[in-house]
This record gives sequence, C-alpha cells and structure tokens, in this order.
Amino acid sequence: MSNIVKLLGNGRWILRSHYMNAKIAIVLNIAFYKSVKGRVLIIDWENNLTPIIERIEVRGKPENILITGETPRDMGDAENILVLEPRKTPLDIHNRNILITTTPGRKIWIPRIYRKAYITRYDEEYKLRTGEEEYRFRLNGINIIEIDKPPGRLGEAYSLLRESILEYGELRVRDVVFILSKNLGISRDEARRILSELTRRKYIGVRKGIVEIW
Repeated sequence: MSNIVKLLGNGRWILRSHYMNAKIAIVLNIAFYKSVKGRVLIIDWENNLTPIIERIEVRGKPENILITGETPRDMGDAENILVLEPRKTPLDIHNRNILITTTPGRKIWIPRIYRKAYITRYDEEYKLRTGEEEYRFRLNGINIIEIDKPPGRLGEAYSLLRESILEYGELRVRDVVFILSKNLGISRDEARRILSELTRRKYIGVRKGIVEIW
C-alpha cells in the first residue's frame, strides 16, 4: 500500500490539484484500502467516477463502498468520507477520516482543522506535497507507483548528488558539474545538461549558486 494512500486516508485533508486523474486514483485507492476494515462513503459531486467506475478492477470489499452524487444528511457508519470536487462547503463532520479534493481557484470554504496537500506535475511524474511530507509518483491506470528518483542516468546523477551533499555539505554548480563528470564518466557539457534537467523536474534547486536537493 502506498505511503500516499496511508497518509491521506487518515485524518482530515483538503487535496488541491488541477490533475483530476491523480485525484481520482488517490480517492479510489483509499476507498479500496479502507473498505477492507470498514465502510467508505464517496461523494462524487460532478460524477467524475461515472465514465470509469465500470472499467476498473474492483478491489477491497466493494460492498463496503457507497458512491453518491450529493452529501447525504446521514453519513451512516462510514469511517472514511471521500468528497470529489464539491461545489459548496462540505458538512463539518466530526470523528471521521475525510478527504476533500478540489481545484485551485474554486472558492469553497474549508474549516481550518483540515490539513492541506497539493499535487503538481512534471512530465509523467506527479509530486504530492504537504507541510511535512513530499512524495513523487506515476500513474498506471489508477495504480499509484511511488518513485524516489528519476530513471536511468538522471537517477544515477541524483543519487550521486545526494551522497555528495551529505558528505561535503554545500556544493556550488561548478562543484556539481565536476562531480558528475568525474564519477559518471561524462563530459562537463553532459553534466550541465543533466543538472539542468534535474532542476527542470524539480529534483534539485539552485539558489545563489548553491545546489539544493528538493
């Protein structure tokens, strides 16, 4: 089970993102995971699940998952409530695990007791950020595949930079170019290209000439 599902499946969360596929995948995986031990209520305001629900592989205990298009007055005994794209402020429900997804710019008031999470995207990779945690992932259908570094040579370079910063402390761009060139057996131009690509994908940042791992 992914760390993302475990994190957002407990407590009260507001998940903001423009990427509906990622939000749907997270909601469904939480529902599958939590339905094994209790009841789950999905409130799908805009029927985002309708086009796909019959095509997905059912997991967990489907008899414990209820999908509705509006907020019911009685939440029953659902331990987890997942609200997709509400058009108005959801009910302030106590003593439940709640995840509300929304799109940046949509004006709904969310009580302060909710923690906030955000999803951004770089090519095929998504990044979920909270105040304390950060996870990168890809989607395979509705499957969430967490990743800790980019593939191939970029991944080698990223791991090397992490180890070098831990060993030497602050590194300037010219130091990083030298380290990549020497240890990976590549030209300095190729090392700069790799550094630029890692920066573009937000794996690293450069501030005042110092390379930082993000």
